[in-house]
Amino acid sequence: MLLIVYSCLPEKVFLPLNKLTALTAGGLLTLSGEQAVVSGTIISLGSFTVNIITECSILFPATLYVSFVIAYPLSVRHKITGLLLGVSALFCCNAFRIALLTWCGFAYPPYFEYLHVYFGQILMMLAVIAACLLWLGIAPHEQEGSGLVHFMLRLLLYSAVLFGIWSGLNRPYVTFIDGVIQYAFTWFNYQLFIPLEHTVYYQTFNIVLFCALLFSSRFKSNRRRFAGLVAGGATMFVAHLLFRLCNVFMTGFDVADAYSLSLMLATAGQYVLPIGLWLLLLSADNNGALPYFFSVSDKRLIRKGSKHE
Repeated sequence: MLLIVYSCLPEKVFLPLNKLTALTAGGLLTLSGEQAVVSGTIISLGSFTVNIITECSILFPATLYVSFVIAYPLSVRHKITGLLLGVSALFCCNAFRIALLTWCGFAYPPYFEYLHVYFGQILMMLAVIAACLLWLGIAPHEQEGSGLVHFMLRLLLYSAVLFGIWSGLNRPYVTFIDGVIQYAFTWFNYQLFIPLEHTVYYQTFNIVLFCALLFSSRFKSNRRRFAGLVAGGATMFVAHLLFRLCNVFMTGFDVADAYSLSLMLATAGQYVLPIGLWLLLLSADNNGALPYFFSVSDKRLIRKGSKHE
């Protein structure tokens, strides 16, 4: 809900956070020996410049992390510790990500878009998941935390492989969605032309994160995992279809409200949908309970009934 509220607010509300993000990333580039120039939200490295907008900040990833920590049944003291450490770590991780992307855009311009999608969407979400699991690892309950490292390694490996595959499929996938929309509009005697102006459509890469999460997790059977992939994939397809439909109404029919709706769909789809579907499927596979971690073996880690502080 908070992510949707953020999407409705004007960009200037988050300008101080964006400026701080740009300043920190620029400082990291300077420390590395690069001649970076920061002006407001703009980072310049040679002839290459990036503009830090709200989506580039930790606002959305941090909101997910904060929501997780607040909702988890632990004492206020442990929650405050988790919030301070986790949000600080995510901010540093994000500043490093932007610094690295800026340097890559300067040194290797053709690869910037792909790196921006992977580092911007997938790795930041992996960072949020890692922060949540690490916080659980230091929380005062009995559990076996060795599965965390194995889970994150599997997640990183699957996401890298699937990202490479989806990089070649995302454009045909968007073409198919546009074809469905064009066909639907013929029922109302409209002949639409929807151009494909981008090589990479980052809104579709939540599929990569969702699939990587499912493949990295332990399910009671591969049949359940496959059913989850089908159900989750269908849900994401509908979300992507609605997003492209908003673009049609916005650009083809000048519907002003379509922009706000498309932004909400993109934000929720990028941050909430893959994580929410993953947790929902895990909960269904574990009879309504969520396991702490997923060990390297196939044995299930069952939450013990120890008291929280």
